[in-house]
Amino acid sequence: MALANRIDGLGREVVHFIEESRALEIRVLEDALGRAPRTDTMGMDASGLAVTIASLALLLSREKPLGVSTGHKAVAASLFALLEKLEPGA
Repeated sequence: MALANRIDGLGREVVHFIEESRALEIRVLEDALGRAPRTDTMGMDASGLAVTIASLALLLSREKPLGVSTGHKAVAASLFALLEKLEPGA
């Protein structure tokens, strides 16, 4: 990310990759929400869920190596429970 902020061409590629990945994540979540329409998403649509899931995963992966763990199990359990409701047994 640091290099993407300094090198224009690389920055454009990173943005393109993130946007393409996010579009795929949104499509998958939209499909899953369509199969489980009563799932509580705290008012978020598929795009909000995609950003939230990615952000939490990034946060947890950055904090864990530093030794920070407060709240990690609760967040992971909530995310896994949500994903299990959206895609049981996956």
